[in-house]
Amino acid sequence: MDEDERYSHLYEHRDYPPGDVYAVLHAFGFDHKQRVLDLGCGRAALSKVFPSYTGVDVSSYAVMKNRTDRPGTYHHSSLDNLECVSNCSFDLVICSDVLEHIPPERIAAVIESIASVQATVFYFNICCRKSHWKDRHGNGLHASIMSHDEWCSVLLNGFEIHETLVKGSNLLLRAARRAEESSIA
Repeated sequence: MDEDERYSHLYEHRDYPPGDVYAVLHAFGFDHKQRVLDLGCGRAALSKVFPSYTGVDVSSYAVMKNRTDRPGTYHHSSLDNLECVSNCSFDLVICSDVLEHIPPERIAAVIESIASVQATVFYFNICCRKSHWKDRHGNGLHASIMSHDEWCSVLLNGFEIHETLVKGSNLLLRAARRAEESSIA
């Protein structure tokens, strides 16, 4: 079963919750006027908060429903290929309760892809424990379970971390893209 099918089934046939998408906003602050990119937007709860809202999700079902029911722009894509927003710029990128769902062998590519997005600030909310939810085959949804320190280390490959906060089993981070190193010819 691919990711689209796995998560589309959860959104269509079960009441799969969005996680605490507001946790990073409350922790680090926000401005309603910001242009926001929500990576792994699911049911797009934040589309009601930000008038300039773009959501990306691997679930074709969630994207289809959001386009019908929610304000904003929506793209169906995996996070390791964000070409759908490559010509856009954002004030804030939010990736809440998403990275732990990415298989370990794809984490580096996903971090690189997210770091390629033109944005001022990035907020991450990462769950560091096993998922209570299972897919229809009984498999847990969190593919990459790491400690807070391990997640920080992974994110340093694409980001400068400005602030961290631990909230229960979740790690909240405020970051910026790592400055591109200039090469001397």
